[in-house]
This record gives sequence, C-alpha cells and structure tokens, in this order.
Amino acid sequence: MMVLPKMLFMFQNLPIIKGVKVFENWKKDLVKFIWNGKKARIAYRNLIDVKDRGGLALPDLRYYYEAANFSWLKDWIKLDNKKLLKLEGHNLRYGWHAYLWDEKDKVNKEFKRHIIRSSLLTTWKRYKKGIEPKTPLWLRPLEAVLRPATCIEVGTYEEYLVKERGQWALKGREELGLKDWFSFYQLHDRFRKDAAVGFASKKSELECIFDRGNKGLLSRLYKFILDYNLADNQIKTVMISWARDFGRNIDLEEWEYLWKKGFKFSLAGSIRENMFKMFYRTYITPELLAKIEKTEGGACWRCCQEVGTYIHMWWHCKYVRKFWYKIFKEIEDIMNIKLERNPDKYWHKIPTRPHI
Repeated sequence: MMVLPKMLFMFQNLPIIKGVKVFENWKKDLVKFIWNGKKARIAYRNLIDVKDRGGLALPDLRYYYEAANFSWLKDWIKLDNKKLLKLEGHNLRYGWHAYLWDEKDKVNKEFKRHIIRSSLLTTWKRYKKGIEPKTPLWLRPLEAVLRPATCIEVGTYEEYLVKERGQWALKGREELGLKDWFSFYQLHDRFRKDAAVGFASKKSELECIFDRGNKGLLSRLYKFILDYNLADNQIKTVMISWARDFGRNIDLEEWEYLWKKGFKFSLAGSIRENMFKMFYRTYITPELLAKIEKTEGGACWRCCQEVGTYIHMWWHCKYVRKFWYKIFKEIEDIMNIKLERNPDKYWHKIPTRPHI
C-alpha cells in the first residue's frame, strides 16, 4: 500500500498528465502483477468497484488522478482562493467560468499552453456534460465576461435568480445591487443564452461535495468519479449466471445483503476469499476446462454422468448431495429446527433475513 500514497502526492502536486494512454499502460502492468501474467478471471471493472456493490475496491490510478484534478478545479469553480487564482490566471483574457462553461479556451489559445491548466481543463471537459447537463447555479455569469485582473465581486446564478411560477427569472437591477445598467444588460444577455440550455433545479452532487470542505475531499471525489464511471456495472454477468442456476430471479436487495452482510460474517481471510471466488465463479469446473482445452465432454469427475457445471459440482451431484445432507442433518439435530433444502439459502447467504 506504499505505492498509492506516493502516486497521490504526485497527482495532487503535478496534475500534468494528458490523455489516458499512460493509465492504460499502468493498468496492464497492475493486472499482469495481480494475475501473475495469466488471464484475468475477474473483470477489472469488478476489481475496482466498491465492496458494497460486490467489488474488491482495488484503487484505480486514473480515477484517483481525475479526483485530484477536481480538487484543483474546486478553486476555479468556487473562486474563493483569490491569491492562487491570480497566480494561475495572470494572463487570462476572460474569467475562469468562461473557460469552464463557455469553452473560451478555443478563442484564447494562451490558456491551453499552460501545462497544468490544459490538463485540468481536459479532465473537466471529459465529465462536464454528465455532471452538469444544465446551467449550474454556481456559475458566475458576470465573472465569465470580465478579466480576472479587475477583481470585481460578482454573484452566482443562485443569488441572481428567483423562481416565478416554476420558472427561473432574473431579479431586477435594484434587487441585484448593480449600480450601472451596462452590467445589468450583460447579465441579462447571459441569462437569455443560458436559459435556452436550462438551469439546474438544485445543487449538483459535485457542488455538494465541494461544500463539505477540504477534509476527506479526495476520497469523496474518487468515490463520486468511480460511481459515475461504473453506473452501468450494478448488474454483473455473474449475477445473471447465478440466477439462472438457482432457477429464480434474485432481487438487487438480496445481492446487496450478500455484499454488505454476507461477505463480512467472518474475519478469516481464507473464508472470505473463497466467498469472492464462489461469487465470481473463478473456480475451474470440468465444463470450463473442456472449453479451455477444446475437447468434448466436460463431465463431472465425481459421478461421471452429468455435465460438470458450477451448480452441479457444488449442489446437484449425487455425491455432493450426500455431503450436504450430513451437514443439514447435523444442524437440525443440534438446533432442533427444520432447514430448507434450497442452494441459494446457504450457498451465498443471499436471503435478506436469517432463515434459522
């Protein structure tokens, strides 16, 4: 675990990596190390997913780097650290929000010649449409049209807008506290353009993360980026395979019980490792071995009658059933209860409540 802190120190102090090629190379080296140069048995997306969704919480360097970039972008969005912004933007033609929202870097080429600003803006553009599909309330419309050197205090859309009959409307000049009409006309013109896109109805999740302060900011941003990129990884292929083997649909709540409670019932590393291997079906069955070796058959090596699938090798084989019968009989005698003979009740500890 000494590698990650060193990488995070570099990511937070030198956010100068552009593109994803270097991260793809690091990922290949990491996967090669984990699986000892052999073919991976668990998809990388499942390895880096959080444990509450059945993942193994392997740190992903690319997402950590992007989280570090967003911790820098916080100053561009909130505009609180005046000294830092003046140092980073001494030669800017427009305000910071003009580059974040209006893509003024296409007009002012000087912005992207700065190695840090360029890499940070690249990360922002990669997530902008997904994170902020509509005009955010943190946007400062007048700041976007002013030079940073003017140092004029301007408000956000959250301060400038009011809801009337369910629609956002701009406040009056006197209510806004604008002394000159020119600034009000500039603001009105920006409002008309941004209203065509639409305004967000509430604070975005990213802004809420920023509002919670700097303590634990990197961890919160990493989780946010991980959830954003793995939103389609909720239903894993192995979940469909197990539901087919059990002969019934398994609700997501039942899987969540397994991930949050079932995997944690023992502190023994070997037992928890076995449970993950069972869930991800990493054990090689006769059926899988026949496919690997491209041979016919794949019969169970115990009964030699049925195809050696996962569910057969661990439950349906007549020799394995004798083993399970002895276990059930012993538990029933000790506890003086009657147990159901369903594999999903005991195999993965799937039920949402105890069945004993």
